[in-house]
Amino acid sequence: MEVQQNRSETGCELGLALLGLDHTDEAGANLSEIEVILWQGGQIVVGDETLFLRWTNMRGLERPTIKSIASISRAVLPRRVVR
Repeated sequence: MEVQQNRSETGCELGLALLGLDHTDEAGANLSEIEVILWQGGQIVVGDETLFLRWTNMRGLERPTIKSIASISRAVLPRRVVR
C-alpha cells in the first residue's frame, strides 16, 4: 500500500508540473494512472492530489476519469460522524 501511495503522490507532482508546462496529454495520462492506483486499493492524500484534480478539471481534461476518481475516493474515505 505504501508503494502505491508514493506512486500516487509522485504522479500528482509530475502531473502538476506537466500542466504547468502545458503538456496536457501527458497530464491526462498521469490522471489515468492515478485512477488505476485507486482501483488497486491505493489512496490519495488531500493536498497535491486534489490540486491536480482541480487543475485538470478546470482545463477540461479527462472529466470522466476525474469523476471516477472522485467516486472511488468517496467510497473509501471514512465518514465523519456528526452528533
